[in-house]
Order: sequence, then C-alpha cells, then structure tokens
Amino acid sequence: MKKYLLITLSLVVVAGLLLGSCGEPEETTKPPTTAPTSAPTSAPTSAPTSAPT
Repeated sequence: MKKYLLITLSLVVVAGLLLGSCGEPEETTKPPTTAPTSAPTSAPTSAPTSAPT
C-alpha cells in the first residue's frame, strides 16, 4: 500500500515540475536598466547645441 502511495506522489511531483517548466519564460533580462539612463543623457546634450544657433 505504501508503495502505491509513493509512486502516486512521485508522479504528481514530476507532473507538477513538467507543467511548471512549460510556462512562459520570465522577462527579467529583457528590460535593460542602462537604456533608460542613456536616453535622458542624450536629451540634454542635444538641447545646448541648438541654443547657440
């Protein structure tokens, strides 16, 4: 009886791991933090060049 319970429990755990890994990948690496910081620095440099002309 304990053998069947152990087999059932292991099948449930394996099925849960397989279904959990089928989800969409996390997008933590996609949005870079350097891009937003470089955008504001490029805006002030273009403003002073247009002011003297």
